[in-house]
Amino acid sequence: PRAIKIQNKMHYSVARSCLLLLLSTVVTAFYVSPPRLGQGTTPIRNRLHQFAPLYANKQNKKKGKGKGGGFGAKSTTQDTPLVGPISADKISLEKQWDIFASVTDLEIQPLGNPDDEEYVEFEVVDVFVRCGKTETCVGTKWFRIGKICTTDGTSTEAALTLQKGLIFWTAVHMRREFMALGKAAATALELGFTRPAIIYMGSDSDGPLDDEEETSVTISEKVPLQNINAKSFGFRPDWNPPGFTYKRREKDAMKKKLSALEEILENS
Repeated sequence: PRAIKIQNKMHYSVARSCLLLLLSTVVTAFYVSPPRLGQGTTPIRNRLHQFAPLYANKQNKKKGKGKGGGFGAKSTTQDTPLVGPISADKISLEKQWDIFASVTDLEIQPLGNPDDEEYVEFEVVDVFVRCGKTETCVGTKWFRIGKICTTDGTSTEAALTLQKGLIFWTAVHMRREFMALGKAAATALELGFTRPAIIYMGSDSDGPLDDEEETSVTISEKVPLQNINAKSFGFRPDWNPPGFTYKRREKDAMKKKLSALEEILENS
């Protein structure tokens, strides 16, 4: 009888171990390789785009609050793709830069056949900032800050209206000419743009526009906003403001795209 009890215990122990092993395998497999819907062949264009997609399915349900650094109230992220004024901070700059890269694919104008269903129509314009002459501000000439892009029916004026605070905040951090004016410049800054955008990207050693070049700048005016898609406009400064290193990530993303392309070519 004692031998039978020992044998039963051994059988129970083996069965228990097998059950735990099976359960562990199932749980591990679920977390490592969760089931995916619609898994299959992905179009080449989608595989190459490592940036946030133009029309993302994932929505951020978190709500944020902030002061916007004095250049504009921070918008609240909702479950809808529609958007209000963009806040003036590093997080928003990174987000808008992501959208710019996603929409344009780092091109100055659309490429490909407009009849192609994957063709994306967009426009890029150069963005300038100056400090108007007031009682508290001596004023400056126009300095180029970067580029904005628009797509999905969003106008340049609407994109500038929504990103005005962010562009001013970025300009002050990029140009010591604005920083030197102090708080007096915050209420005197003016926003302008030129089209078409040029390929050349500026640097911190560039000076302001001369008198003749200034005539090509169109001063941005506030326009009514209605049903603007949150990912239909973006902003890309000419260089990184101090303490911001997005271009490093942008270059890494480009390397990944090139590696993906090389892999596809090798397997084709």
